[in-house]
Formats: sequence, structure tokens, C-alpha cells
Amino acid sequence: MSKQLSENHEVNESTSCHSDKTCWAWHLLILAACVSVLIALVFDVSFVERWFSSDGHLSEQGKNYYNLLRSGLFIVAAGCLVLWTLRKCISADNKVAVERWIKVHPGLRATEVIPSVSPVLLKRSLWMFFVPWILFVVISLVPGYEVLASQLIREKGFLETLTVIFYLFAGIISIRLAFPCWRRNSRKGLFRWWISCLALGCLFVAIEEINWGELYLHYEAAEVIRQSNYQNEVSLHNISLPFIGSYWANDLLQIIAFCGGVILPLMLRYSSFVRRMAWAAEVPLPPWLSQAYFFVAALIPQDNVIQLQVMNIPSELREVTIAFGVAIWLWSTLKNNCYQNSISDS
Repeated sequence: MSKQLSENHEVNESTSCHSDKTCWAWHLLILAACVSVLIALVFDVSFVERWFSSDGHLSEQGKNYYNLLRSGLFIVAAGCLVLWTLRKCISADNKVAVERWIKVHPGLRATEVIPSVSPVLLKRSLWMFFVPWILFVVISLVPGYEVLASQLIREKGFLETLTVIFYLFAGIISIRLAFPCWRRNSRKGLFRWWISCLALGCLFVAIEEINWGELYLHYEAAEVIRQSNYQNEVSLHNISLPFIGSYWANDLLQIIAFCGGVILPLMLRYSSFVRRMAWAAEVPLPPWLSQAYFFVAALIPQDNVIQLQVMNIPSELREVTIAFGVAIWLWSTLKNNCYQNSISDS
């Protein structure tokens, strides 16, 4: 008994020391914010042309890249300040995660951390839809058979509208889950941070898909955005970046799909450490069905691999496939959260 008390005392003491170090580390965010703002203000166009341009002149594209870089630095500074402002809340939630890590059972199974899709009828229906969707994706990627897909992926077409609806649906569910977590007397933990990030991410993607309302409101965007955008529209994922190119968003989306459909299932299946870490950090993991959709999205090739009549068919199919998985993911998280609350109330 005394040995167990001494071990708990050592754990609490180490946690206290760690929190003290964390408090000092938080103030480095202020330094990072000041450095980012200073760089953005000092390195103006004339300074860059004088010291970093061989002929003392920047092209229009170079100036656009420079303006994007400055905007990125200001965003980084703002993010550092927001994190510094919320440091006490983050530290308290991190302390809850450490306590959960101490309590977690070493033999935690994957089924205990991965939510299932409910109700059962919906789960079976979605699995039944999964097979014909794979067939549609495969047929759409065969040269000469992509006529239907080329009609569906048009601007404001069926698949693009479906992608927006799925992300809006997931974003609304995330907001529904996030709001109660931020009440004054709500339970602390990292779940509210994960679900808030998912809410912002889903809503951001949905707004990006409709070009921030330009498709429907027909407003004129800033010239710097249009000149940097290879589709001449209001969207960040179509901006051409230096040293990376114009289609970086497609590569990033495929990497995300590979992580969610290949790496994550393998880690959850074979690593007890990952399962325990996910449980302690209260990560809202996607169900197996969502991971299956992510796996299919990861297998879809890039646009320039297969010669099709419409070049962007693969990337559009990948987007809507991931949107399917995300919508199922957040729905399962909502149902699982409601179930856990009903157990705790009873």
C-alpha cells in the first residue's frame, strides 16, 4: 500500500514539474509571434528586391508569392497569440489526458477506441453502398467509360454539391458536439479540442468547395488571390505555390487519405501504445467504414496518371470519397457521444 502511494506521489510530482516547465514554454509563443511579425514588416518588397533578387527586380508572380508569405507569417503570429491566450485551458486538458493515460488498461482493444456506425440498419446500408461506389470509381477511371463521371464532376455539378453537403453535415455535427464541451461546468479533456478542429476543418473545406461563395454571389476577389490562383477563382487550394507547384492540394489529399486508410488502421490493429494514446487523448477516431472509404480514396491515382477526357476526374472522385468517410466519421462520433452520455447519466 505504501509502495503504491509513493508511486502515485512520484507521478503527481513529475506531472507538477512538467506543468511548470510547460508554463515557461508557453511564453516562447510570444517570442515566435513577435519574430513572425518582425520578419513580415522588415522584409518589404524593396528589401527583397535589393538583397535577394539578382537583377534587383521582382516579377508580378514573385510579388504575389511574397504577399502570400507575409500573410502566412501574420497568420502564424495570430495563431501563436491565440494558443498563448488559451494556455491555461490547454494545460488543464492536457493534465486530464495524463491522468487518463495512467488509468488506461494495457490490454485495450481496437474495438474499445474505434466507434461503430449506428443504428445497425444504417451501417449495413452504408456497407452495401460501398461496393457499388468502388465499381463506379473503377469504371470512371477506365478511358472511354468516363462519360458519366465527366458529367457529374462539372462545376456546381452533382458530385461537387454532394461533397459540400457532406462536409457541411459533418461540420454541423462537430459544432453540435463542440458547444457543450466549452460550457463553464463541462468536463475537461482534449476531446473538445479535437472536435473543434474537425468543425473548423469541415466548414473550411465546404466553403473552399464553393470558392467562398463566389460561385453563387459572383463577387470580385482581391487581385493578388486571382493572379496566384491557376483557376482564376477565390480558393486557397488552387493557389500555385513556389517550389511546390499548382496541384499540391491533390497530393496533400492523397497523403491524408493514405494516413487515414492505411497507416491508421495498421497502427490501431497492431500497436497497443497507439490505442492507449488515442484513448487517453480522447481522439475521435473514424470507424472502420470511414477508414475503408479513406483506403479507396488513397488508391485513386493522380490526375496525370490516366489519360481521360476530363483530366481532374480522379481528384474529384477522391474528394467526394473522402467526404463520404468524413460524414460517416462525425455521425458515428455523435452517436457514440450520445451513448456515453446516457451511460454516465444513468
